[in-house]
Amino acid sequence: MSAPTSRPVTPDAAPTPLRAVRLARNGVALTFTLNGLAVGSWFSRVPAVREALDLSAGRLGLLLLAMSVGALLAMPTSGLLAQRLGAARTVTLATVLVAVGLTVAGVGATMTGSFVVVAFGLAAFGYGSGACDVAMNVEAAAVERRLGRTIMPRFHAGWSLGSVAGAGLGAGAARLDVPVGAHLSAVALVVLSGTVLAARTYLPLSAHDPAGDPADATPAGRRRAQLAAWREPRTLLIGLFVLVAAFTEGAPTTGWRSRSWTAGT
Repeated sequence: MSAPTSRPVTPDAAPTPLRAVRLARNGVALTFTLNGLAVGSWFSRVPAVREALDLSAGRLGLLLLAMSVGALLAMPTSGLLAQRLGAARTVTLATVLVAVGLTVAGVGATMTGSFVVVAFGLAAFGYGSGACDVAMNVEAAAVERRLGRTIMPRFHAGWSLGSVAGAGLGAGAARLDVPVGAHLSAVALVVLSGTVLAARTYLPLSAHDPAGDPADATPAGRRRAQLAAWREPRTLLIGLFVLVAAFTEGAPTTGWRSRSWTAGT
């Protein structure tokens, strides 16, 4: 999980009722937690999906790549969606994709046994999760500015707790032999319902414009600022470091899991 780079935390010029800001804070925290719950639930059932589809280690890697491709496609587009639709609508639409993808992946593994169906579900799940990640961080940054203090780490801690809870529920479901499709469909329903309610507490669009140059608050100004980030060497360097770190962390983990699951068959 990664938060967007933002300005130093300072209260904005236009006041927002403190009760509304606190309500939005709680809604963002719930969004982070539920997104983590969805991701943790999926990864906890990967061994069951592998067994249901009778996948080799190589084919399992290809299947998981579908989710990564979806998430990769979300990163350059979700910012524009959040700008046009607002964080609340983007989070809601993205979570619909998360719920649909999670359900399709689970039901596809247990009922159809189709590699293509599960891969399609994972691609939708990856895109929805990635888009939700960006939009909920945008909202978190707006809430943080309104409160005038740093609270972003709490939101990310909520995501981690949600992912641990999802993994724990998945382990319990596996032990009780709950079908993957039924388990992931139930999680999808909980995540979607909770996120829709949470998004209703988000700050209005007018509260997202930071204090500063009035030209930056116009749609054209925001578009120029977004495009300028892609020409900023420091931003590109940070992206490169994150990419290298992801490969470094993911490669050994994936290899260990593949060897473990192969040895267990």
